[in-house]
Amino acid sequence: MINLYKYDVQNPFHNQIAQLANEAQFSVVIKTCRRLEVYQGTGFVERSVVVHLFRVAAGLDSPILGDSAIQNQLKLSYIEATQRKKLDKNMHRLFQMALQTGKMVRSATNIGKGAVSYANAAYYLIKKQECLNTNNHIAIVGINKMTYDIVKFLKSGGYNNITIVNRSIIKAEKFAKQWQTRYEHLFYIDKVIKDVDVLITATAAPTSIIPAYMFLPDKHYIIIDLGMPPNVEGEVSLMKNVKYYGLEQVENQLTNNLFNRSLELSKAESIINDMTDKFMKWQKYNSTHLTEYQANNNKSINFQCIEADSIVTGKFYK
Repeated sequence: MINLYKYDVQNPFHNQIAQLANEAQFSVVIKTCRRLEVYQGTGFVERSVVVHLFRVAAGLDSPILGDSAIQNQLKLSYIEATQRKKLDKNMHRLFQMALQTGKMVRSATNIGKGAVSYANAAYYLIKKQECLNTNNHIAIVGINKMTYDIVKFLKSGGYNNITIVNRSIIKAEKFAKQWQTRYEHLFYIDKVIKDVDVLITATAAPTSIIPAYMFLPDKHYIIIDLGMPPNVEGEVSLMKNVKYYGLEQVENQLTNNLFNRSLELSKAESIINDMTDKFMKWQKYNSTHLTEYQANNNKSINFQCIEADSIVTGKFYK
């Protein structure tokens, strides 16, 4: 039987557990910052295990509903397992159908649509601006997890004209080298603003740090202010040449996106149930025919493991 073992990632020995599980035969280990699951064994898979894995692949078991990152993490875990050890026919089928299910849920529903993080929301706000292109100058004030993710999204989208601004020039230089951007000390923010098209701020400053007088009256600006309290002086949002998005506006959009995703939950569950039924029918069919073959031939069957390329080709065991 193929069993599912769940472990608490807060357990101080979770890394050792994952290592031991990876070394075991007939096992696939899914390890993320929030999840450690081990699928181990051969033969029959209970329906509850199938449903759980299919929900994981579809992003229904993630802290953020519809999370897409888990699909790739699951795929990499499966590929790594196929390269290091033997997996039986049922394990291959289980993970291949899980990946297929995740893809079907995301293509047939809107459960993965819309930004659900501040960084993602900031990126989509920039992307939807018709007046902008990837050559426009974007300045990001502050260095933290949020701005790290914002730069990651921007870089993946082809935006390379980026300047990092921070109080610590050492941190700014290190960050800029990592992401191949320009950098500047916060003291010279006025010079940056004269040339910038998009300004993103995300610092923990107790008061505003960018006064209104720094913004040129004849230049158009897009400002995404994620600071609390706002990093940009309040009257800037009233300037006619400024399109201002504050933290409250961004949070409202995130709330709406999460609500819209929740509306797709029943569709996603229906797809998962259908795919689970297909897996269980396949499993029952193969189990029945295997038993008959063994009875007639009085011997066991040694299944030949398929290659990891089957993920790409979509070829399953019949």
